[in-house]
Order: sequence, then C-alpha cells, then structure tokens
Amino acid sequence: MQRTSASGSVAGLFSPGNPALGQLATQLDADWYNDLQENICRFIEAAGIVLSPGDYSQFAAAIQTRLGNIRSVHSLNANTVLTAADCGKLFEVPTSGVTITLPAAAALPAKVIYIYNNSTGDITIAAGNFNSAFGTGTSTITVPSETSGMFICDGTSWNALAGAMAVGSAVKPRTSAGVGQWVSVVTGGSTLSLPAGGTWAYFASNNGTGYIGIAAGGATIFSGTLNNAFGFCWRIA
Repeated sequence: MQRTSASGSVAGLFSPGNPALGQLATQLDADWYNDLQENICRFIEAAGIVLSPGDYSQFAAAIQTRLGNIRSVHSLNANTVLTAADCGKLFEVPTSGVTITLPAAAALPAKVIYIYNNSTGDITIAAGNFNSAFGTGTSTITVPSETSGMFICDGTSWNALAGAMAVGSAVKPRTSAGVGQWVSVVTGGSTLSLPAGGTWAYFASNNGTGYIGIAAGGATIFSGTLNNAFGFCWRIA
C-alpha cells in the first residue's frame, strides 16, 4: 500500500478541492485504486475464500479466519484434553497443578493454540510429541506461573514459538524445581550430566574444554576423565 500522490492530493490525502483558492479535487488514480483492491482481494483469497461480487462480509470473514476462534478467553480449571476444534483459541489456566493435553499433531498443520498460566504455580502441557528442540521423546513440559506461550503444529509435532513456553525463552530463574530452575550440572564418576526431567540449556567445562547446548533432562554432557570439571544449567521447559 501507499498513500495517494495523485494530482490534487494534499499531504498524501484525498481532497475535495477548494474553488475559492483554485485548488482542484484529487483526481482518481488507477495505480492507487489497484493497490487498494489487490491488498484487500489478496488478503481474502489468502484466507481460502473465493471472491464473490455482492458479498460484503468477505473481508470480515477473512479476518476471523486469520484470528481463528479467538473471540474470547476460555478458562481451564481442571485437567483437559483439547481437540482439533480448540485450535485458534486462547486459554487461561487459573488453577495450578493441572495438565493440558494438546490435540494429536497429525493432520493439523499450521494450527495454533495459545495458553496463559495465570495460576500461582506450575501447570503441565502434554502432547503426543513436541518438536525435537525440546529433547527427543519429550511429551510434557512444565510451565511456571504468570507465563504464556503460543503452540503451533506442523502436522507432525507441536512447537512452542513464543512466550515463556518456547525453547530458549526468557523464563525467570529460580532455585525451586520446575521451569526456570538454575542449578549446577551433575558431576559423578566420569560424567557431566543434566538433572532429570524437562529441557535444559547448559554450559559446562572439563579440562579447559567448554560444552554448551540444549538437551533433555538426564542427558550426558561429557563422559570421560574429569579434570577441573564444573558447569551450570537452566531449565527452560
């Protein structure tokens, strides 16, 4: 889009003109009207709607399609298994300790679910499978109080792409168990490893060599002879 620059326009705006000042009204500009038309029509078509003359509801329908079912906030106060019909909805969870299970990922490409934990404690998000970025085989993630996230399905797995539920997101550090927990890596025998459960971002060093990454809880960071070994890890999911 662009603002009109047609003859008679004033600062990019259409003008009715002013005969007393000899100012002409803004002329019709084919380029501008085509620009306007195509922006609207292509937005409607991108929503999968076939243009239909005389149907004045198509633009509104296209907006609603893009927004999904987010007409209101839906509360979940107990363990809940979501279905494909819940895609596009915004859920708040005011009760701690509950588990929200996402729909099966198969045949749900580009579907989105928004979840906000406004309880005073952790909640659990479960799925048949999360993206491997959470760690291979991850089926649940813990979500701390007062955080939100957007889950999008690629037709194979669920990904958390925004908010504190996303891998690598800025969840609040804390000493208690759960997402955000900040602790030393586990040293024992001849290994450096992560605490059990969840997904962790970590940094470790052994004999002057550094190790950094993201892995599932319980994963081994290093195996071999330990020499001046140390490290820390931060639970991010």
